[in-house]
Amino acid sequence: MTIREEIEILDLLRLREAEFVKVWQCEDGICRLLGLSAFPFGGPPELPSRVKGKRMVTVGALHRKNAGGRPQTGGLPVKAPAIRKLQNGEDAYRVVYEHKGSSEASFQTDGDILRRLFMVEGGEFRILSIETVRFRTLEDWDSLAVLWQRNESEEDKT
Repeated sequence: MTIREEIEILDLLRLREAEFVKVWQCEDGICRLLGLSAFPFGGPPELPSRVKGKRMVTVGALHRKNAGGRPQTGGLPVKAPAIRKLQNGEDAYRVVYEHKGSSEASFQTDGDILRRLFMVEGGEFRILSIETVRFRTLEDWDSLAVLWQRNESEEDKT
């Protein structure tokens, strides 16, 4: 997979996440309108990423192993940190990343996506930090724990 393809995948994942945020905002608005803390929303539609069975693109296709057994992207070793699961009171991971020179942030609830992001890091995309958050609303949230932060001094060694 080329760097350009990896960047395009990240752009599409970002768009996918933005759509999930819109759904979350709609559901939150319904709950506020009705004065409820929870509403019996139907489950999400069947998505290709949730279907069990043979997939066209697998995680194995996204990362290759080098002689040392570490995943590689574009020839550069990637050190994906161990990210723990969300704990009680934590609603999501907040991923701060740099894309095409600007710093952006995204909320994720799936730790597997975070590990995959480290596999496609490089070029115009790099992860800066990962923390856990608790939401009051999408615009109003509290940072609870920093799980990982880029160490700039280690980058200088590579």
